[in-house]
Amino acid sequence: PKFRRIGIFSALYHHVESLARSVVGVRGLRLYVENNNKRAQKTYEALGMVDPNYKVMQAIFDEPSC
Repeated sequence: PKFRRIGIFSALYHHVESLARSVVGVRGLRLYVENNNKRAQKTYEALGMVDPNYKVMQAIFDEPSC
């Protein structure tokens, strides 16, 4: 917690965004965030990210199927 709100994530995000924009064919960035993590969502929104209105569905297996 002592490293929150000092700009570390913003700096990392801007660096990754810059790298992504420099690659031909990259169309954007996607970030997964838990529905109840409102603090993180506010951070991402402040950086210009938007909710695309998708829901992620998954099936988790305990052991590899090999």
